Amino acid sequence: MTVPITDPDIAEVEEVERALTRAILADDADAFAAAFAPDCLVHAPNNQINSAGDSVALMRAGIIAYSVFERSIERRARLGDFVVTMGEETLVPKGKAPNAGKTVRRRFTDVWGRDDGAWKLKLRQATVISVV
Repeated sequence: MTVPITDPDIAEVEEVERALTRAILADDADAFAAAFAPDCLVHAPNNQINSAGDSVALMRAGIIAYSVFERSIERRARLGDFVVTMGEETLVPKGKAPNAGKTVRRRFTDVWGRDDGAWKLKLRQATVISVV
C-alpha cells in the first residue's frame, strides 16, 4: 500500500531522489553532483568518509557505476529543517566498480537539507549487508 505524501518538502525530496537515481543509472556525473550540498559528508559502504567532491570523483572514475540501482524506502520523515530517508538499496555494480556483476544489498540513511533554496544531500550513510 502506498501512503500518500502530504508534506510538500518530503514530496520535493522524493523527486530529487528520483533524479539522483536516474543520474546514477545514466553514469551522469554532473547530475549526480547536482544532488549534493557542497558540505555533504558520506560514510561510504567501503567504510571511508567522503566529501561530495570525493563521491563525484569516484563516479567519474567508474568506481560508482551500477547497471541496477533500486531503493526500497522504509521511512521518509521531517526532522526540523531536514528530511530523512531510510531503507535498503539493491544494486549491481558494473565495469571497474567493486563487486562488479554481483548483487549488493545495503542499508542507507540520507539526510536532505535546503542549500540555496534547493533540497541537497547533506549526509549519507550506507552499509553493505550482503553481496551475492
